[in-house]
Amino acid sequence: MNIGLDGKLDLDDLTMSKLDFTVAGVHSNFHLARKEQTARLIEGLRQPSVRVLAHPTGRRIGIRPPVDVDMEDVVAEAITSGVALECNGPPRPSRPAGGLGGARRGTEDGVRRQLGCTPHRGAQKHRERGGDASAGGGDARQVINTFDLGELTEWLGESSGRSMA
Repeated sequence: MNIGLDGKLDLDDLTMSKLDFTVAGVHSNFHLARKEQTARLIEGLRQPSVRVLAHPTGRRIGIRPPVDVDMEDVVAEAITSGVALECNGPPRPSRPAGGLGGARRGTEDGVRRQLGCTPHRGAQKHRERGGDASAGGGDARQVINTFDLGELTEWLGESSGRSMA
């Protein structure tokens, strides 16, 4: 889901209230100034249903440079808000240098990660194995893809402040 200029998501509150969780990211307005882009992402992380920040810098290697964002502030908010940061691999690698935009501190402080490849068609799903190369270090127990169903359900409930039962 897109994080809008104001940090809000592009579905109404009633629809959002029916979702278990949301994967949100910047899909437009890549050229905002650092202060505005950082505020946008932080507000997006604070949206109640957001549990994963997709492609945190919007970078597409060889296609689009990363957005200008203070990743230290974004990582700190992700930890506070209980949001995992996506680390992409093929087919659309968008991972920033250093795994999380140079914010390696995040892996040491316990930021959760979600490994993926952002497949937009079922035929690309087989390429997802590349995501593990971009995890950015840290403990594998921080990677939500490794959680069993009970752990994932518990984490989703904890991070959203509500029970998923």
